[in-house]
Amino acid sequence: MIEIGLALGAAKKAFDLIQSAIDTGKQANEILGQVGDFYDAKEKVQEAKEEHRRKPNGAYGEQSVESYALRIVEAEIACDRYEAQIKKMFMAQGKTPMYQKMMQIRTQERDRRELAKRELLKIQREKLQRQRELKN
Repeated sequence: MIEIGLALGAAKKAFDLIQSAIDTGKQANEILGQVGDFYDAKEKVQEAKEEHRRKPNGAYGEQSVESYALRIVEAEIACDRYEAQIKKMFMAQGKTPMYQKMMQIRTQERDRRELAKRELLKIQREKLQRQRELKN
């Protein structure tokens, strides 16, 4: 199980580093590593949400399902707020085209990864089907 609290903590830490760097006068293109760290953490939040969707009765530890769901929603809202502020930081520095291009590539890459994942699952299902047919 992906720990949503750790993922959110990583996102907040990365955002705080970004904000601190911007406040000290660094340009957006100088903090791309921290921006990448933020998006890595945001991805972990999404993975936790997906894991919850795939295994709704999964291991929640001592917390209730509702508590776990609330933590996911809270993390998503926080990440969306951080992302909006990062976008504003890029815009304030006149780096809107850079940000827009990053978002465009992000969408294309997410689609490519999803397609590759579906293809892999299809191959695995076909392989399993062939194995079942051979056993029969």
